[in-house]
Amino acid sequence: LSIRRQRQMCIRDRQNGVAASKAHAHPLFNQLQQLQMEAVAGNADSDLALETEADLHEVLDLEKVSDMDKMAMDVVAMLFDYLASEDTIAPPFREVLAQLHIPFLKATMLDPDVLQQADHPARQFLNRTAAIASGLDATTVPGKEIHAGMAQAVEKILHDFQEHTRVFDEATTQFNRIVEELSLIHISEPTRQEAIS
Repeated sequence: LSIRRQRQMCIRDRQNGVAASKAHAHPLFNQLQQLQMEAVAGNADSDLALETEADLHEVLDLEKVSDMDKMAMDVVAMLFDYLASEDTIAPPFREVLAQLHIPFLKATMLDPDVLQQADHPARQFLNRTAAIASGLDATTVPGKEIHAGMAQAVEKILHDFQEHTRVFDEATTQFNRIVEELSLIHISEPTRQEAIS
């Protein structure tokens, strides 16, 4: 790893430690964690694709939530509403991205700077997956394989994300590896066809 990368990881480790110590004290953390766990378990009543701000306001107990956190909730809701209506992203990809709503909101509650830091692991994962999905067809190659790889990376976040945001880094690495492998396959395919002909 580069020195710069090592420093970034050390800083994130310290931030994760602070987040972990504050996580369970946050009035929304346990509620969001429960929704995430129930969705992983397949509970239809706890669908992660809560697409509207009203849904979250109905599901979550906001009595002890600060005005700043409520504002952050609204910003996250608008972000996922935008993704849900983005025409350049095919519906199967939008459905996978929608599953990040609760984990992304939980990351925002733990670290409000998520919405300002472009290099935050949660932001990087969302930006990367949305960018790659744009313009792809999930029913044809390579879109089909990338959709499957994205779903696997999102599933990792749903299963593993507690209070440490490093899981978003790991999911990004996992997804990038799949994209790179597919790129090599499809770049080399014409070469093989030329050799055969």
